[in-house]
Amino acid sequence: MSYKSRQKKREARQRDRAQDQGQRQQRYSPTAASRWYLTIARRDCCCNQCGGSLRRGSEVIYRHEPREILCPICSQLKGIAPRPSVAWERRKGRAK
Repeated sequence: MSYKSRQKKREARQRDRAQDQGQRQQRYSPTAASRWYLTIARRDCCCNQCGGSLRRGSEVIYRHEPREILCPICSQLKGIAPRPSVAWERRKGRAK
């Protein structure tokens, strides 16, 4: 393998890393951090409003800044209309 082909591979990896890093920074931008998302619980937790338990794998409403987790019932009572998260869409897509 020649020097030039190895150099091309190195540059491609660097471009991929830079793109991934930009997407990670964009995920929690100030506007995205303050939005509510419908997502899947990764671990057992409880609702910050009513204290009800939310098991791993159940649907939760999540906001990154300030960090808060709500059960779907409490989010409806508060009048929150969450956006579906990528993880939620992936899981619902598999279920179909």
